[in-house]
Amino acid sequence: MEFTLKRQEIVLPLPPVAPHVVTLSENDQIMPPLYTSFVYFFSPPSNPPQSASLTLALARALAAFPPVGGRLKARSNGTGMDVECHNQGVVFVEAHAAATLDQLLNTGKGDVRGGMYQPSPLWTSLAPNPYEDQSLDKPLLYTQLTRLACGGVVVVVMLHHLVADGAGLSHFVASWAELAREHPITAPPHLDRACMQARTPPCPSFDHPEYIVHQTIPSFSLSATAQPPPMTSRIFEFLPQDIATLKERASKADSNPVTGFQALAAHIWKHATKARAIESSQEVKLGWAVDGRKRFDNPALPTNYFGNVNFYGYAEATAGEVAAQPLRDVAARVASGTQRVTDAYMRSALDLVASQASPALVTGSFVGAADLALTSWTHFPAYDVDWGWGRPVFFGVPVCAFTGLAVLLPHPRGGVNALVGMFQSHMDALLSDSDFYPVE
Repeated sequence: MEFTLKRQEIVLPLPPVAPHVVTLSENDQIMPPLYTSFVYFFSPPSNPPQSASLTLALARALAAFPPVGGRLKARSNGTGMDVECHNQGVVFVEAHAAATLDQLLNTGKGDVRGGMYQPSPLWTSLAPNPYEDQSLDKPLLYTQLTRLACGGVVVVVMLHHLVADGAGLSHFVASWAELAREHPITAPPHLDRACMQARTPPCPSFDHPEYIVHQTIPSFSLSATAQPPPMTSRIFEFLPQDIATLKERASKADSNPVTGFQALAAHIWKHATKARAIESSQEVKLGWAVDGRKRFDNPALPTNYFGNVNFYGYAEATAGEVAAQPLRDVAARVASGTQRVTDAYMRSALDLVASQASPALVTGSFVGAADLALTSWTHFPAYDVDWGWGRPVFFGVPVCAFTGLAVLLPHPRGGVNALVGMFQSHMDALLSDSDFYPVE
């Protein structure tokens, strides 16, 4: 994408916070060392954003969320990372792009195989690249405001996953937007992570198939000569009536109805497995993020806790079973995997991580080529975010091509935008599957 102007600055907390170190929980430690990223698209506003007021609000938000403006620091005993909060600051980029909103949103009207908007390779240009800096001492938050040729505006916010999960990033963005409108933060964050620490001594009491415990610290780097097949992603719109249809198909008469998430997750897992043409006898796994914020009850987690509280639901079957079984049977596996995540189960998971020599020895077990990872952000108030120039017309993630992941995004008219990433050949098979989409 052609930029006519691009400048970068470091925004510091205002007022400065007292220097301190945030001790990360076991759950923080095992998150992937990636940045959770949101992108918001706005129609041309009548009152264009003012950079000075936006960065001032960001500085005030950093003062309320000190770990966001800190830096990762390795523990001297080699047992993980913490966040050193010394007012180091975050990256704010302002850019002017020659592209228009229509070009970026790649409108797919009339395309019955996808939603109104589709991911575009241009989206990656809307975000800073935090991975250019390989050092540990780099910012934990990167933001970019892009003004478009048509007058539209795009905002990207990227937060390191060890600092907080998607719900935490949503909390931070909402608070920043409130301050930009000169409103107080309505949900001040709870910053003390002691309530998410493992017990002493750790005593895991459940089996945890959602995790792999390695004997040595694993390496996930690909060979420099490895060339994966072409990857792609696509958004599928599931409107409220579609979700209702899937719930009806997935619910059994002799059991409690499944949720909309469970029905849609099962639907995607079934058809993605079929599209991948996996050998019917091969074991396949589905893993999905479960927000534990309201699942702790002994004691309950403090309101507005800021950090990582995502645990994992887990289901496993043969590819033949997943592809051939009725939706209600696959959804029952998803429902069972979610119901397993109780207060006792989550505390056992924290203890499992704490009982290892290093948290780096614990990874999610659904990372194979035949497996699928899924996360749902549908409950985030993305379309209520207003920095002072109105609400977004579209919310997504600033990536285009990936595989093995499905992200459920809120739809501006209700329902779900399912962003599914696969190898191109598998996506072609999924698009030709008339039983997957549209829901009829």
